[in-house]
Amino acid sequence: MALTLHGYINTTKMCAENVDAMNCAGVINQDVDNGVIVTLSSINKNASAPNQYYIQGYEYTVALASSATTGDVWVVASPEVGTTIDQQILSDPRHFYNVANQPMSLKYLVDGVDCIEVTAECFTAGLPDGTTNTYATVGANGKLTAAAAAASGAGKPYFTLEGLHTVTIGATEVPTAVLRYHRATA
Repeated sequence: MALTLHGYINTTKMCAENVDAMNCAGVINQDVDNGVIVTLSSINKNASAPNQYYIQGYEYTVALASSATTGDVWVVASPEVGTTIDQQILSDPRHFYNVANQPMSLKYLVDGVDCIEVTAECFTAGLPDGTTNTYATVGANGKLTAAAAAASGAGKPYFTLEGLHTVTIGATEVPTAVLRYHRATA
């Protein structure tokens, strides 16, 4: 039985690695891979009056980003511990995904500074080629899409390809893309 591979992200070149305020927990009602781009909604509050302003938990409701997203975005980057037996016994972090309605780790992306390293599973249709596609924009379901141009439209998130790389997973060299985050100004 072939197992589905999911997105793998390396976030060591992000401000969020050293600034706790740039990290938070998020919850969404569907399974989500690491490396997916999301937006924050409301913090977990009591739903009924008169206590509707009381915080019940420090996790945020999140939505998957899309090509129409503008403003601040976060990237899903949970530790690959796993909540299922398959996730726990397999040594490949690409078998990990964030289970629906469970808290997942989010990291804020800083324009012009933060770099992420991601595998092809974080993209809608594979890594940028470094020749024609030297950008990545936000595509369907918050996944990245290799692109020939940056996103256009004020506040839209996109990434420039810093270069192609590999990460060692088990005995395999897995191709990755190192991307620098930006937000379009026009």
